[in-house]
Parts: sequence; structure tokens; C-alpha cells
Amino acid sequence: IFSSTINGSISGNAGTVTNGVYTSTFGSLFDTRFAATTTTALAEGNNLYFTSPRATANFIANLAATTSVASITTLPSLSITNSQVSDFATGVNTYINGSTTIAKTYTANAFNASQAFNGGLTVGTLNGPLQANNGVVSATTSVGVNYGGTGLTSAPGYGQLLMGNSSGGYTLTATSSLGINSAVWGSITGTLSSQTDLQNALNAKLNLTNWYSTTTDQLTEGSTNLYFTAPRATANFIANLAATSSVASITTLPSLALSATQITGFGIPFYQFFSATTTDALAQGATNRYYSDTFVNAYINASTTIAKTYTANTFTNTNTFNGQTNLTYASTTAISGTTSQFATASSTNLFVSGTPSTLLKTLSTGQVAAAVAGVDYLVSTFAYPFINNATTTLLAFNGGFTATNATTTNLFAGRVTANTLAVGGTA
Repeated sequence: IFSSTINGSISGNAGTVTNGVYTSTFGSLFDTRFAATTTTALAEGNNLYFTSPRATANFIANLAATTSVASITTLPSLSITNSQVSDFATGVNTYINGSTTIAKTYTANAFNASQAFNGGLTVGTLNGPLQANNGVVSATTSVGVNYGGTGLTSAPGYGQLLMGNSSGGYTLTATSSLGINSAVWGSITGTLSSQTDLQNALNAKLNLTNWYSTTTDQLTEGSTNLYFTAPRATANFIANLAATSSVASITTLPSLALSATQITGFGIPFYQFFSATTTDALAQGATNRYYSDTFVNAYINASTTIAKTYTANTFTNTNTFNGQTNLTYASTTAISGTTSQFATASSTNLFVSGTPSTLLKTLSTGQVAAAVAGVDYLVSTFAYPFINNATTTLLAFNGGFTATNATTTNLFAGRVTANTLAVGGTA
């Protein structure tokens, strides 16, 4: 063992010794290595990383606080209600007024197709049947024969009949002028004032007693007064129902199913109702389910890839613990190490309980264990970081050195063993 002063420089990974003064280079080494890493190895702190949900939430918040965006010129998928358009009524009225196909009450309108007026129709102050002459509709006091009328303008008197005349029209004619005083009906003779013989003939065919005692079963159906049948009643009901637009007596239709397009004005009340409700009014389905701690805990508990504090976890890849990590009761199978357990691990310090003030080594199995002095490393009594017994390594003191208690016969107070010792170039 000897004491000496080194006037030159000695460099290592931790720093430099120059003329006995130690200078640390740890900072520059740390900066170099830190600059070569990425945010993958750095846990998120108050400065948050970018994620799509965060960006979306930020965009929605900014959009909700924005009342006008000058760069947006079209919104092809936007759907709004008429109440959201500030000048909706003015725009609609302007459009209708300029249209040549929308009928208006304040202008003349030409209807080229058939029109159906289900309500009342008023044509000026006209009275009487309507007629059309060259497209002009007017009222008339009579309906011509060609259109199913009589062509007459006066009502018939008592005993008058319509008689076709030579002009193709009708003339009201009294029955007394027809010359009907008697008639021969088959073999029955008599006058209209005496019908006894006619009654006797009818009785022979079907007397009143037989008529009253029979039913419709013996009476053949005619072409006008038809018998009742279920198909006829159903068809009549359907026809009447189809021609009916309103039935005041019907107040509920519990089995009626309509599509939204059949409901007039369905959109606005539905939007108002739906926008005022919450998910509290919507029952949870089997696929899209609501969030709950129970569902999340069940999912995490069943997962084989999410680490849990209450079960054993196997980490198959390299894991970085940047913050302080306490591993209590870690076994030798969970944490590599034969004689030690990790009690506290941090980004700057690693503590291995049971191995104070010693070096560590890794075994062939990858486990961490305490290094054995004299076996895994040399025990040096030298004051500077050199090996104790230099047999194959040349020690050079190019800057010179000072030996304390040196004599003319012994340069070092201690023992120096070497095949060649170079001091200032002199062997």
C-alpha cells in the first residue's frame, strides 16, 4: 500500500481525475442517453400525450363554444327543422309566389289535370245545376236531355206525364189525353177503376196468404234489392271506410301500426321529445350496454392480459417502472433473484433487500444475485480505480507521480512486482 499524488489525468465512465481533482461527466452522459430515447419509455405526467379521444373531446368543446365558422360554405349532410331557419316564412312565400305550378288564392290558376275537392266548393254566387259551354262553367235552370235531364224549366202538374215529342225532347202531358180508358191484359178485361178481375187472377197465381207465409228462401234475388252476404257487407264497409277521412267516434286504435312517414308533422315533436330525454328513459340492450363498475370489474377480472393487484401476474416482455415500485413478498419465480427480493424499485435507485453494500451479478438463468468478492471481482487496496495485481497491463504515468517515503533503493513504500516498470522512460 502506498500513497501518491497523480498530476496527470485519469478518465472513466463516471468522471475524470485531473491533478487530483475529480470532475463528474454523469450529466452529459445522461443527456446523451436521454436524448436517444422516446416517449414510449416515459410515463405520462401533467403534460398529457396526444390521443384520439382527447383530440375529439377538445374539438367538440371548441365547436360547442363557436357560433360562426367562415370557412364552412356547405353542409351537405346537415338536417334542421323549419324553426331553425330565421327567414323560413319569407323564403317559402317568395318561392310559392314565383311558382307557376303552385295554386294561389290571390291569382288565376290553370288546372291541367283532374282535381278532387273532398270538401265544399263555392263558385261565385251561382244557383242551379252547373253547365259547361266551351269550357266556361255557369248555372242553368234546366238539364238537357243529352245530359240525362228533361230539358224542362217548369215542374209537372197533377196527373201529368213526360211524353217524348217529335223534337227529341219531353212534353208534360195529362193522362186524360192518352186515351187509356180500358185495356185487355191477357185474358183479363176490365177498367182501371174496377180491378176485381185482375185481383182474382193474381190470387190464382199467388194469394196474399201464401205471400205472407213465405220467406226470402222462396224468393229469387233480383238485380236491385240484393240479399245480405258477409262478402258484400265487408266490401261495402271497406268502400265506405276508404271514402271516409274522419270518424269522430273512434278515439283509440291500440293495434294500429304506422310508419313515421305516415304521421303528419312527426319530425318536430319527435325531435323535441327526444332532445329533452336522456338514457335514463332507454332500457339497456343485450349488445350495446351502459357503463357500470360491475361490468368493468368483471371484464378486468376475466382478462389474462391486464395486470391485477389481487392476483399473480406474469410479465412476458420487458417492463419499465419509471416511478417508485414496491414489490412486497415477491417470490423467486415472479422476480429474478435467488437470495434477494425487490422491496423498492425506482427510476433512479434499485434496492435489493438482504444484500446491503455489495455488487450484483446475473446468473446463467437470468436471475440477479449478490456478487462474491474475490470470485466475481477483485478486492483492491489501491486508492485509485486500478486492479490490485497488474501482471499483464502496463501502467503508465505520463504526467509523472510523487511517491511518499521513497528511498534511493526503494521507490515505493509498499511492494511493486512487475517484469518491466517504466518510470519516466527509464527501466
